[in-house]
Parts: sequence; structure tokens; C-alpha cells
Amino acid sequence: MRRWPGTAVLLLAVLAGCSTFPYPFAPSDAQVRGWVDQEQYGRALRALERRPPNEQTRQLLAEVQAQADAYDHQMAVEVRRLQERGDWKAAVALLNEGLMRYRGGDQLAAAGKALHRTQARRLERLRADLLASKGDWLAASIPLYRAIVATDPEDTESAWEAERLDKASKQTAQELTKLGLQALSRHELDRADRYLSLSQRLEPSERAQRAQERLASLRAQQKQRQQEADELSRRQRAEQLRQERKERQTRRVRTLTEEARVALRAADLPRARAALSQLRELDADAPQVSHLKQSLDQALEARLSELVDRANQYYADGKITRAKQVWEQALELDPANEALRGRVQRAERVLDNLREIQRRSADTQPDRGSTVDSRQ
Repeated sequence: MRRWPGTAVLLLAVLAGCSTFPYPFAPSDAQVRGWVDQEQYGRALRALERRPPNEQTRQLLAEVQAQADAYDHQMAVEVRRLQERGDWKAAVALLNEGLMRYRGGDQLAAAGKALHRTQARRLERLRADLLASKGDWLAASIPLYRAIVATDPEDTESAWEAERLDKASKQTAQELTKLGLQALSRHELDRADRYLSLSQRLEPSERAQRAQERLASLRAQQKQRQQEADELSRRQRAEQLRQERKERQTRRVRTLTEEARVALRAADLPRARAALSQLRELDADAPQVSHLKQSLDQALEARLSELVDRANQYYADGKITRAKQVWEQALELDPANEALRGRVQRAERVLDNLREIQRRSADTQPDRGSTVDSRQ
């Protein structure tokens, strides 16, 4: 009987991989959990996907998937942290380790793409800076070699080196012009200026000259935009300050208005007048100013009338001192009232006369008491 070992093995492999047949070689839960403990999430998930789709498998698959997602997030965060710190070697090593253990992680894949993009940009910058350093060296070295050759025409080695550097200078100038144009396209004007200026020092060309003219135009536009932005910022700041002053003034107007009203209700007319005076300085056109002034004028008129009548009565009764005091109170309320000022002065003269009479009487009659009381 003929044997077909190869065919048998192939048949077993097909039967084991077919989803419509039993899974005699599917890994056990213990094997899957062992891979999870080793953080081999990709292997564990692939193994579970090959198992029969029963409830036990679905529960374990959900559990392993949750742990894989957490691992994916943790590793992506750590890769980004290392990248931001500038530890490129550790970041790349960690990324490779994470992808080896769980290649299906979306966050880790995104972190890897970001890492490679940033790495590529940094390498591009470093190589550009290296080329610029080479250009600086050439610009400084070539004149020295030429001076050596001019001083010693028989120095063939220096002459050969000068010729070699001249060729390298032309090639470097072309590469620097290319870098300058790339920097211009990205609006990296400082880098473009460095590369193009160095290119012109090494090997002047019309291409680099046109690029420098374009650079000058872009710088002028940039300066104009900056000036416009500064002016806009200045105007916005001025408007903000104006609004703040207006708000402070509005609050102060409200405070003074309330203070004047409270003083009027308390019949504290000097305080009401002072508050109204400040209010008029802040905002003479405020609608409450005219109303408060009218109320204050009415209160002052009534108060002045009452004080003048009382003082007049004191004066008529011979109570000169009291009359003078009340007239002075009235004068404080109406300092521009010359009639009141005249009455105060008249009362002062009367009191002076009374005091003089009292003094003379005391001199002629030292044993008798005073007959005139100026405090009446």
C-alpha cells in the first residue's frame, strides 16, 4: 500500500485552518493568558480569532482586547514623551517593541507616524545646517588657499586643493540655492536668507539673485503685516482701556448718584452738593444730574430760608451771637450770597462794639459785673 505523508500533513493543515470544521489545534485559555502576561497581545488576539466563536471565547477576546487597547495607549504616550524629550533612540526602540507586541494598535501606529515625520524634518534641518557649515568653511578657506598659492606658486599641493575646493564650492552653492528656495516656499525667511546669502558668497548666480529679490519682497510684506498687526493691537488695547475707563466712570456715577440721594434724604446738603459736584465733573450730561440739581436747589432754598428766618429772629431778639452762628451756617450753604456775608459781618461789628462797651464799663466800674452778654 502506498503512503502519502506529504498529502496527509497538507490535509491536516487545511482541516485545522478551515472555519467550517472543528479547531483541534486552537490554543487554550491558559496559553492565551500566558501570552497576555508576556504582553504579546497581537499573538493572543490572533489565536483567539482562530478559536470557535463561543461565549467563552468572546468574553476572553473582549478582556484581551481591553488590555491590548490600554497597552496601545500607554506605549503611544511614552513614545511621544521620549520624542518631546529628544531621546530619539529610546523612542524608536520603544516604538519597535510596541509594534512587535501589538501591531494592530491604532494609537501606537499614529505615534509612530508622528515620530517618523518629526524625525525626518529634524534630519532635514540638521543636514541643511551641516551643508551651511560646510559652505561657511569653504567661504573662509578658499581665499586662504588662494593666498597661499599666490605667495608660493610652486606649492602644487595647495594649488590642487584650491582647485578642488573651487569645484566643491560651486556644487555647495547650487545645493544652498535649492535649500534657500525650499525655505522660501515654506516662508522660513531667516533660513532662506542664510542659505541664499551664503550661496552668493560661494558662487553668485542669477537664480540665487532672483530668489534674494523675492526674499526682500516677502520680508517687506512681512514687515507691513507686522506693522498692521501692531497697529491693530494698539487700537484694540486703546479701545479696551477706553471701555475700562467708561465702566469705571459708570460705576462711579452710580455711586455718586446714590450718595447724593442718600445725603438729600438725610438733609445733609453739603455732602449732597459735594457728590453732585463730582458727578457733574464725571458726566455733566448724565440724565440724573439735572434731576439731582433741581432737588438740591429746592432743598437749599428751603434750608436757607429757614436759617435766615431763624437768624433774623435771633437778631431781632438781641441774640447776636446765635444770629451770627446761624447766618454762618447759611453762608456755608450759599458761599456766593453777599447779603448773608454782609449780615455776618454786621453781627461781628455789633459783637465787637458790645465787647468794647463791656470792657470800658469794667474799667470804670470794676466792682460791678458785666451788664452786656455778647453770647445772647
